[in-house]
Amino acid sequence: MKMIHVEKLVIKMQAKFRQRLAIKRQQKEIEKQKALIARKEQQKLGISNEEQVLKEFKTRLAKRGMTPEAFFRTCDVEYTKSVPVNKFKAMLQNFKLELSRGQVSRLSLILDEDQEGNITLEEFYNALEAYGTSGEKHINPNGGDHYVPFDQRAMFKLIEILQKRDMTYDELYLMCDINDDDDVSINELTNVLESMSDEFYTKDCQAIHNFLDIDNNNKCNRSEFMSQMKRAERLRQQDKAIREG
Repeated sequence: MKMIHVEKLVIKMQAKFRQRLAIKRQQKEIEKQKALIARKEQQKLGISNEEQVLKEFKTRLAKRGMTPEAFFRTCDVEYTKSVPVNKFKAMLQNFKLELSRGQVSRLSLILDEDQEGNITLEEFYNALEAYGTSGEKHINPNGGDHYVPFDQRAMFKLIEILQKRDMTYDELYLMCDINDDDDVSINELTNVLESMSDEFYTKDCQAIHNFLDIDNNNKCNRSEFMSQMKRAERLRQQDKAIREG
């Protein structure tokens, strides 16, 4: 009788264990389906794959009460302001963020666009700012009170390159308006800038488009383009005065 009772108890425990596993599998499947639906919705809104994966990264960290910036600090325990890509990937796994291999690879490419094998604090900040996924206010990684947001720095770089090439803002706009529809999309801008100079990475192009697109409708017309180029020029002069003063 005792043996029968023990066997029944074991069977019950096994059944409960299997039940818990089944529930966990269902929950994971539901989360996957929700993520898939969210990605499709984001694609309809014109959100890039880079932005999607960074937002997913930020969301999953938030569930653990952590910002992206705090995650970087956890990786950079010696405060070298640089984290090897392999260590960054290992930490993603340690934190069990459950990002797919594709998402981890894309995230690494976004953060280490120069492919040197290390993610610097500046690169990390730049990516977060370019895709609107910052979790904290950023300060100058190199020290000092003066900090220029990444979109402005990307615009300063653009202005300098245009000046070297003796190219007007109007000429740049006409080059970027590939479809000749009086609007410049992120894809059009990226194609032109990346062909113009190898100094422009994907996140530079995203940051520049963010700056130019005043009404955040994922495209910018001639009026937005020209007014924001002039604004960037004024900001560049102000930055120069601060640095020289």
